[in-house]
Formats: sequence, structure tokens, C-alpha cells
Amino acid sequence: MRAAVIGAGSWGTAFARLLVRAGHGVVLWARRPPFAEELGRIRENREYLPGVPLPPELRITSDLGEALAGVEVAFFAVPSFALRGVAARAVPHMPPGIPIVHLIKGLERGRGRRISEILGELYPGHPLFVLSGPCHAEEVARDFLTSGEAVLVLGVRSLLLTFGGIRCGSRWSSGGPDGRLPPPAGSRIPPPPERSGRPCPSCL
Repeated sequence: MRAAVIGAGSWGTAFARLLVRAGHGVVLWARRPPFAEELGRIRENREYLPGVPLPPELRITSDLGEALAGVEVAFFAVPSFALRGVAARAVPHMPPGIPIVHLIKGLERGRGRRISEILGELYPGHPLFVLSGPCHAEEVARDFLTSGEAVLVLGVRSLLLTFGGIRCGSRWSSGGPDGRLPPPAGSRIPPPPERSGRPCPSCL
């Protein structure tokens, strides 16, 4: 699968690394060209995720057109206050109808709109999903088992299976029944009790 991760902070970097290690082709987009160049050159995000090497297969760019060209899914990992501007700039480059997933907590500054509402406004016709849960970028990047599992909230069962496949090869297992509304902005939701703390069996 070809994926773009938009946002090279700690969570975007950790998530892009996770996808690459699971065998997917990933482009990580960084807003600042000098920062993107540094990430590509030293293969480490010293500003947001120091001490974690970036896999050589991970492509890094500051060009949204390059990041989104030919991808099959786009993940937004920019801060909530910057989302609308970045997402609006990405509209001309977004492949038609691909799933869009956001990894962002919070509300739009000054308007109080949820992240899913902003993306729905800018990307009509794209299936929208949210990845949320009690996990930390530094733990995910270092392959630690988190205290809880990230919960993938999906409206289409086939995509639940697809994104479950994304996570195999990591030390996460997927969860989240169809049709459930996203958790409240900024919340941390507990993992399913029967699955808490267990890695995917195929990853052991």
C-alpha cells in the first residue's frame, strides 16, 4: 500500500515509521523544506523524536504534490490549529476518493470545529476515519507495548480489515467496531479489556 503521512512532528514521524516497518510504501511530508532536507540527510527527527532512526525506505519531502502523488491513503498528523491551512493546500493534490485518516486530537482554534468536520468540509466524497487511543509517539517509535491499544474507528468493515493489516508487523493489534462515533476531542479512551496489552499474534 502507498501512503502519505502529512506532518513530521513526533506522532507523524512515529506513525510513518510504523507503516514502513509493516512493509508499506510511505512518504512523510514536513512543512519546512530545510527540516525535510535534514530528516532525509541524517535519518532522525532530532527536533521531535530524538534517538529514533528513520528507516531508509521512508521518503521525506516538503512538497505536498510529491507526497500525495499516487497514494492510496492519506494520514493527517499536523497540529489541530494548522490543519485547515495544510489540508486546504493539499486539496488539489489529493487523489480522488481515497480514504483520509486523521491522527489529531483537539478542536479548530476560534471555531470549535472537530477535525473530522474540517476534513469533511474540504474533502467531500472521501471516506474519513480517525485513529485515536491512549498511546505515545515515543513509545510507538521505540516499539514499546503501550498501556493501551490505539482504536481505529471505521465505518466500513473492509477498511477495518485493511487497516488491521497495516498494523501487523508492528506490536499493535487493531480494534474498533463499525459505525462508532469518534471519541471526544482530546480524550483518551481505554482499550478493550480482553485485548489490552497484547501484541498482534503474527508479530510475536
